[in-house]
Amino acid sequence: DGKYLEAATGPCLPKNSPPQNKLLVWEIATQRIVFETSVAEGWQYGISLSPDMRYLASGGSATEDAWFAQRPNSDRSVRVWDIQKGVEAFRFQDYNSIPLVTAFTPDGMELLVGASDGSLRLWKLDPQKEK
Repeated sequence: DGKYLEAATGPCLPKNSPPQNKLLVWEIATQRIVFETSVAEGWQYGISLSPDMRYLASGGSATEDAWFAQRPNSDRSVRVWDIQKGVEAFRFQDYNSIPLVTAFTPDGMELLVGASDGSLRLWKLDPQKEK
């Protein structure tokens, strides 16, 4: 809706720097961060906000070498965060490749995920099944 901006930071270079693996949501009008969380080691891809601003989704969490070589040490999961509660609400892990793109349906109750092998999956977000 143009009111918020979501972003992800990756691992810092050089490798001995403290990790910066974070997901952030800024409110553009006030220029303040309204959501921030640290994520697992690695990179986050395909971040998206639900239309009602309840959830933030991200895919990936792959280490750099896992991305290039498709190695199994990649997490290969999709995480969905409850922005108001500040917690991970859902995690979807049934991937053979790295989830790269996420998009919520207009009602915010399903999440479409595209992975690096060209596959698409549609996940239902049932608030009664949150972690």
